[in-house]
Amino acid sequence: FDSFTQTMEFYYQNFYTDAERTAKATENLRKAFSSINVEMPQTNQGFRALVESAQAAGNDVLLANLLKLAPAFMQISEAANISVQAITKAFQDLNASVEAERSATLSRITSSYNSLVSGINQQISALETTKQIAEENVNSIKSVFDLLTNEINNLRGNIRGQSSSSAMAFISNAALTAQTTGYLPSQDELGSAIATVTQSLGSQNFANQLEMRKANLSFAAKLEILRGVAGNQLSIAERQLMSANDQIEILKQSIEQSKNQYDADVERTNSYYNQIIEKAQLQIDALD
Repeated sequence: FDSFTQTMEFYYQNFYTDAERTAKATENLRKAFSSINVEMPQTNQGFRALVESAQAAGNDVLLANLLKLAPAFMQISEAANISVQAITKAFQDLNASVEAERSATLSRITSSYNSLVSGINQQISALETTKQIAEENVNSIKSVFDLLTNEINNLRGNIRGQSSSSAMAFISNAALTAQTTGYLPSQDELGSAIATVTQSLGSQNFANQLEMRKANLSFAAKLEILRGVAGNQLSIAERQLMSANDQIEILKQSIEQSKNQYDADVERTNSYYNQIIEKAQLQIDALD
């Protein structure tokens, strides 16, 4: 019998894992406690309480049986403690690894998002400059356009004072330059020249009303040339301004969409790693 027992011990020691040997020993010990009508305690303190209770009750048979089971219980208890410590350590290592990976993933997501937003903001800044220039162009060209419109209307219906050949030459050159290059004089320069010329288109400077009218219409035609160029440039500048505003709005919407995507990525990442930790915790709880 002793030889058989030793053989079985060899078999258990060499063909069973530590966990399997502990489980088998625990099963056998639980049966031993059941045979003496005592529920197997879960801790050393619980086992000590059983022994002290048997001593206090004077139950020598139970006390003797418990003392016989003490070495086996202690062995299983130590194995269980080692197992718990190993599981706890494994969980701590897993948790640290998961948190490190979570942190690295979130860092990559945040870095990518910040880089994207920074690039979009740079585009918006450039478009804001374009918008400012376009607004200045619109205002400048519109002031020239409005001035020309007003003076053309005056020439077609009103009579002004004395003439100035230099002012007329300025207007003629301005019209030619506008047609060939698109360049427009400033509102102040143009306004001063127009005012000077229109003063020379009064009735006192012409032999009759017909000649005065022809001179007014001829000058109005020169201004029409300038107004036509100004109108085209105004339309282009207004379109540029509208385009800049539209692009800025699109980029702002892109930032908002990127923020929503970033928040979703962060939430999905946290959810993924939280599930890993929760599953590990459930496995540990199941062992308890």
